[in-house]
Amino acid sequence: MSPATSRHRGHAREVFNSHRTRRSVAGVAVLLVIATAGCGSSGGGPASPSAPVTHPHSSRPAKTTQSSGKPARALKASAIAQIKHAYETFFNGKTPVSTSETLLQNGPKLKATLAAQAKSPTAQALSAKVTKVARAPGNSNPNVAQATFALLQNGKQLLPPTPGYAVLDHGKWKVSAATFCGLLQLQPNPPKKCSQAAITAFPTG
Repeated sequence: MSPATSRHRGHAREVFNSHRTRRSVAGVAVLLVIATAGCGSSGGGPASPSAPVTHPHSSRPAKTTQSSGKPARALKASAIAQIKHAYETFFNGKTPVSTSETLLQNGPKLKATLAAQAKSPTAQALSAKVTKVARAPGNSNPNVAQATFALLQNGKQLLPPTPGYAVLDHGKWKVSAATFCGLLQLQPNPPKKCSQAAITAFPTG
């Protein structure tokens, strides 16, 4: 294992530092592995589903801060609404890949992975409900926020609310690639692109 990969795995453990979150993510991972069984992915292994939740083992998103070192301002109502929309639309199994691509940080580079999950009937029954949006705790980067959301299947909640990241990408709030790739890294043979820091790193402040 390379030093970079080791650091990425360490960050994944960092983000899911609570017992409840680790348990929730593991459950989601199992569900999504089942949901995408038999589908192919561009990463050279089993399909990688479009999944909820957080962080990557792939790349460690930079913990950037504003040059002043001061906490980022509270999110505006419009930003909160945009993040909620991004999460609930992206993690809706019925959302077209072309739309999901626009709601994910570096979506075009992960399009093949999104397309693979879209083939699964089980994944198509998934949805998400955002319960809270706020600045990411301990991160003063104004381009990073945290969304807490629950995963549902056919409208029934499967797991407790779980935190994920949102990033401001060229003026638009999106689901972070770190969040998307973080879950994919919990299953065998995750997409190779999820191991690229250039794809999962947070935008600089």
